[in-house]
Amino acid sequence: NMSRRDEIGEMAESMDEFAENLQTNVIGTIHKIAKGEKIKNVMIMDEHDEIGPALRDTVNTISHLIDETNNLVFAAQEGNLSIRGDESLFQGGYQDIIAGFNKTLENILIPLHEAMKLAKKYATGDFSSRFSSSIVVKGDFIPFKDAMDTIGIETGKAISAVNKEIE
Repeated sequence: NMSRRDEIGEMAESMDEFAENLQTNVIGTIHKIAKGEKIKNVMIMDEHDEIGPALRDTVNTISHLIDETNNLVFAAQEGNLSIRGDESLFQGGYQDIIAGFNKTLENILIPLHEAMKLAKKYATGDFSSRFSSSIVVKGDFIPFKDAMDTIGIETGKAISAVNKEIE
């Protein structure tokens, strides 16, 4: 905030403009990103600006990550668990996020498909089938697997008991 009209004053004015731009545009945008706001555009000062393009690239990458994640969430909400995110659109940790989401969906689908296969067998009267031991389940899928097997075991026992009574 100098009022000189010489080279020092001009340099001070340029520095003030730079500081104002840094505070308002760059740091303001970073704060918005930190709050989860989706930024539409980033101001680039001139052809020598290195901060603006780097910030723009960051904003674009995060925006694409949000869009890709929202597409996966929408597909899952619609019951389409076969949709996968395109990991090749991202690098580093952002790619890891999409890969992790894809792996999560796969880990859900494997036991779900096995349960559907087993339910079809039960529907045709084959109660001797069990959840495949080659499919490793963990966490909440353990009682799920046990429940599917119990249906077959208990229904099989009930049918045997009825058949014995009929004989």
